[in-house]
Order: sequence, then C-alpha cells, then structure tokens
Amino acid sequence: MNVLSLFDGISGTQVALDRNGVKVGKYYASEIDKYPISITQKNYPDTIQLGSVTDWQDWDIDWSSIDLVVGGFPCQAWSNAGLRKGDKDPRGMLFWTMLDVIKKVLANNPQAKFLMENVRMKKEFEDYITFHTEEALGKVNKHLINSALVSAQNRKRFYWTNIEGIEQPEDQGLVLSDILMDGCVDRDKSYCLDANYHKGGNPKSYFEKGRRQLVFDRPCELRDFDSKAQCHHVANATDIKGNESIKRVYADSGKSPTLTTMGGGHREPKVLIIPQQVKVRKYEVDIPKLQKTLRDHKDMTILTNKNLADLLYVPVTKVEHWFRTDSSFAIPSEDIWFRLKALLVIKTDEFDKSIVCFEVRDGKFDMAERVYSPDGKSPTVVASNVAKVSVKGGAIRNQVTKRGIETQLNIRKDDKSNCVVASWSHKLNGVVEYFDDQPTYRKLSVEECEKLQTFPIGYTEGISNSQRYKCLGNSFTVSVISHILSYAFRSNI
Repeated sequence: MNVLSLFDGISGTQVALDRNGVKVGKYYASEIDKYPISITQKNYPDTIQLGSVTDWQDWDIDWSSIDLVVGGFPCQAWSNAGLRKGDKDPRGMLFWTMLDVIKKVLANNPQAKFLMENVRMKKEFEDYITFHTEEALGKVNKHLINSALVSAQNRKRFYWTNIEGIEQPEDQGLVLSDILMDGCVDRDKSYCLDANYHKGGNPKSYFEKGRRQLVFDRPCELRDFDSKAQCHHVANATDIKGNESIKRVYADSGKSPTLTTMGGGHREPKVLIIPQQVKVRKYEVDIPKLQKTLRDHKDMTILTNKNLADLLYVPVTKVEHWFRTDSSFAIPSEDIWFRLKALLVIKTDEFDKSIVCFEVRDGKFDMAERVYSPDGKSPTVVASNVAKVSVKGGAIRNQVTKRGIETQLNIRKDDKSNCVVASWSHKLNGVVEYFDDQPTYRKLSVEECEKLQTFPIGYTEGISNSQRYKCLGNSFTVSVISHILSYAFRSNI
C-alpha cells in the first residue's frame, strides 16, 4: 500500500502501520519543520519528503496509487486553548487545503481511506468541520477517542474518517506510574523516585542533554485533588513564576495531562516525587474526647489563640485548628503537645501516647493486610494468599481521619505500584515524613513522554531535548492510530 501523510511530523503513522504488520510501498510525507523531518528520516530513510502542503498541486505523485491519506491539520486555530478563530486564522485555512488533497486522492482512487485528526474543540467548530468534510468527501465517521485508554496520558482527540466499524479501544488501565522510567530512585537524598541524583547533576546538563537518570528535588505545595479525575493534580510548583497551568504537579496514580509542544519555560508535565518511607501513629487518638478536652481547658484560661501562638512560637492559624470541632480540626504535633498541656493545665496523660508515639514504615505491606474498595478492582489472584506485595507509591493529601486532619500517603489498593486511591485504609496510610521538610517534584523526561505517546523509547533521539518535547507534543498517540487503521489495513507481511 502507498500512504500520503499531511503534516507528517515524526511519522507516527509509519510507526502505527509497522505495529499493525502492514508493509508500506511508498510513504509520501508533507512536512516543513527540519527537526521532525530529521527524526522521520532517521527511523524511516525511504520516506519521500514532499515539502509544504500548500504546494500540493505541484507534487509529482501518482494520485491513483494512494491507498491512505492521513494527517492532523494544525490545531492552534481550533483549540479551546488557542485563539479560536477557526478558518479565519491562516493556520485554520489549512483545513481546507487538507480537504482539497483528500478530494484529489478519492477522485483518482475511490477506494482510498482517509483519517483526519484534531483537538477537542467547541461544538460550533466540531460541527463546522464535520459538515464541510461530509460536503467535500461524502460520508464521514467522527470519533472522539481519549488516548488515556491506551496510554497514561489524558489526550482527547477527534478523528474523522471513512473507515467503517471503528469502536473505542479497550481500556488498558495505564497510569503515570506505569511509564515512569526504571531506576528513578534516590532514597539517600529524599526517599523518593529519583535517579542517582546524589551523585551530582545540574539543570543545564538535564535540560540540554536529557539525561533521564537525573531527577530534581524541586519544591511544590500540596493541594487537595479529585481522585475521580483523569489527572491527579496534587500539588503546585512553588519555584516557577507564570501561568497557573505550568505549575501543576501530578501524582503518578492518574494520567499525564495532554502533551503539548512544551515550548517556553517549564511546560513539560511534572510528577510528584513520592517518599517511600512514611511515619505513622502507633495508637489511635480519640478525636471527640481530645477536642472536648482542649476546648474545655482553654475556656478555663484567659489565653487567646494569639497568646498561645506567641508562647508556642507557631502561627495563630495552626492554633485555631486545635480548637475546631469540624473536619478542619488538627491534632497538636508531638513536639508541642506537652508545652500545650502545661499552658492549658491539662493533667491527664490519656492522650500522650497516641499523640507523641510514631513508627516509620518503609511502605511494604502484606497482601493479607490490604483493604480493597468495593468500587475498585479485585486484586490479582495469586498461587499463595501469603504472597508479599511491595507497595511503593501513593498520593499525598490532607486526610480526615480518626486522628484528625493529617497529611497522609494514600497507598494503592490494586496490584500495581505507585498509585493513588480514592479512599484510604487506616491500616496502610501514614503521615508522610519528608526528611527535607519539603514535598518535591520533577519533570517528565523525554523518554517518558515518548512512552506517553506510545513511541519506542529513543525514537526521537538525534535532536535537542526542547525539539524532542515539541515533536512529541505535536504528534499522534501511535496506539490510537494503530487501533483505527487496524479496521481497514491488516498485516500484509
């Protein structure tokens, strides 16, 4: 078969066809950016480069020989994240150019297939493109497919095609933890996923050379998040200035946000570094009784929250939480408890052990001790019910517990590692002990972004990291294209 790829980028279509076992005779590519062209030619040296799509009428090709036309026309004019000028934007006019090319192919080979891709957009644009595509090319099947079904990336895209019978891909259940590179651990420094960072490294070598073994401890601030969302936005970077969207830090339990061209500062997706050691209370605190004790004894003194804050050298906002009766109640920390008792003249030792006694765990638990949500997946059946399972990951969040509001590590409840769960298990959760007192994050490496777009690792090697990120953000998710094309082109090898 022969293929004509418009806006070819790094030839994700060729990878998809290879994956389907389809042998390509001639592959014509229309692309004007030298960086993706170099990647295409490195991986597929027989690719015939045609230049700009606007020069299509001058192309010297046999139009009747083309079996497939494929391409993602530029999205900037249509995207909700762009100016949304549609075809009133010069880049939006390339939609019409693509229709002209496909129409030319179908006129010479009515059996040819076409596939057009673009971002999720406002309904007006979606209907506009669908209507004019049908007007120009005849019957069109439109599909909205989220790459999250076949990848660890949340990436919703529209596909317009004359290929029949396409169904949604089967959900492979992939999350960010499944694509993080092996060997990303530096327990000596921060007890977290890292890669020999303690041996040295600097931002220049990381960003320019893309050494995936280097992971930064960069500061971030934890936040509550919706565990039912595709992407688990669990923190915000505190070392970055600019738009809020580039500060978002994600847990490895959910999907990556949609990859963009990642041009400019700090636009690569960021993942939270999860400590693998947790600090947990050895004894439960009787919360209602503690709340009453604190409030009653404070009422018997003349001390205000401000007085207590000054005497204990803590923020007044922290003191306020000790005397709340709602979900914002917080247990006084172990280093403050005895001083607070003295100030409030609390003579009972009933709460001492439960407030000040902790133990450090390494995040490994027996399967027999694990608790599964009835709404979640069943664990994998194993030959022995005493098999050990290493639970290495989780999500950090403020949790309402029997011990009050505590920062906790929510351990996965399924058979994978490094994942967030929607609810918490008292047996497994613990207070995160950051030994540097600061939650941290790192950016996804280029190789991890290749995996998010389901390319082979190293596919984009040969150009700078900034260009690799850009190429990947502009590309298809290969496994989605492979899935769609499998309905029309089967192995011919």
